[in-house]
Formats: sequence, structure tokens, C-alpha cells
Amino acid sequence: TEFEGEGTAENPYLISTESDLTKLATLTNTSATAATYADKYYKLTADLDMAGIAYTPISYGAGWYPSLANGAGVLFTGTLDGDGHIIKNVTATYTGYGPTVGIIGVLNGTVKNLGVENMTINLGGGTRGSIGGIAGFAASPSVIEECYVKGITITGTGNPVFAGGIAGVLSGASNVIQNCYTKYTIK
Repeated sequence: TEFEGEGTAENPYLISTESDLTKLATLTNTSATAATYADKYYKLTADLDMAGIAYTPISYGAGWYPSLANGAGVLFTGTLDGDGHIIKNVTATYTGYGPTVGIIGVLNGTVKNLGVENMTINLGGGTRGSIGGIAGFAASPSVIEECYVKGITITGTGNPVFAGGIAGVLSGASNVIQNCYTKYTIK
């Protein structure tokens, strides 16, 4: 297996390093492995500093609608438990149509107990982007709880962009965001 743990609720896969997080993104964005890893349970065991790492979101959306999620067509339906940890200094650059950018690009699962600080997204001319600190696009039924986001900077000439501190787009009536907050400036 790629991670310590079993990927279950009782024994989640452990994300202990920045390399583990980028590996999870690669596995959920690759056709051969996306279905195997997108529906599992994950837990952070440490704060992660992504400075200097070009970040690609977990289950990145190559198109604005969830049916077009990543090249593998698989949404993140699992659970990511931050366990009170922080992912900071995330930088991502995208061009083209419909980037879904956050820690998770297209969420259809659960994120809890996670802090995100200092995220920079450069759209570089992309259009119809969906940008959020936790999830770019949250498809129903998604749950985001006990999370916070501080400091998102979005640059580029993309238009229009759907942006939110926690999630860029909430699609459907069954999404839940509770006990979360965000603090950022729109310029």
C-alpha cells in the first residue's frame, strides 16, 4: 500500500508528510488508481508546509462540473480528517477551462478538523474556475466541518471565477458546512 494504515474509518491512511499529500493527489488524479483511493479514510498526523511545492488538488476537476472531475472522472468521496492540523503555503497555477482548486478539487465526501493557511491560486487566464480553501467544488452530499481557512490570494485574468473561503461552489441541497470560518481579503 502507498500509506500507513488501511484506509478504513477505524484505521485510516495516515498523511504524515508533504510528500504523502502530493502522493494522495496523484493517486486520486490517475485513471488506474483513482477509484481505489478516492473513497477511503485519511488522517493528517502533522502540520504540512507546502512552500515551494507546485500543488495539484486531490481529485482535481478538469472541468467545472463534477462529472468531469479529473482525468479519471472520480470525485473524492472519502473522508479527510485534519485531526486539528494545518496545511499551509499552498500554491497552485492553472489555465484552461474550469479548474476546481482547493485542498480537494471536487469533493463529494467529508473534510473535518482541518486548517488551511496562506493559499495562492494563479488562474493565468483560465475561465469558469471554482476556488475554495477546502474544496473548489462541493457536490451534494458533501460535509465540511470544524475547518478554517485564513488567507487566500487569487490572481490571473480568468473570468468568471466562483470563489469562497471554504468552498468555491456548493452544488445541491444536501451539502453541510458547519462550525467553520474563513478570513481573507478580496482585492
